[in-house]
Amino acid sequence: MLSHIKLLGANWRVAIVWECAIQGRSRLVFETLINNLVGWINEPQSPGIDLAGNTE
Repeated sequence: MLSHIKLLGANWRVAIVWECAIQGRSRLVFETLINNLVGWINEPQSPGIDLAGNTE
């Protein structure tokens, strides 16, 4: 994830959506995934978001 760190260091905003967040048994509910991304997009002070599937 060195590129992720470099992007943040260059004041880029970074969204990471893991494959397990969108498919498989541990995937997030689609509306939850989209709401999290929209919330992050609308919060310009937040440099990054990392969305993974459910671990429960």
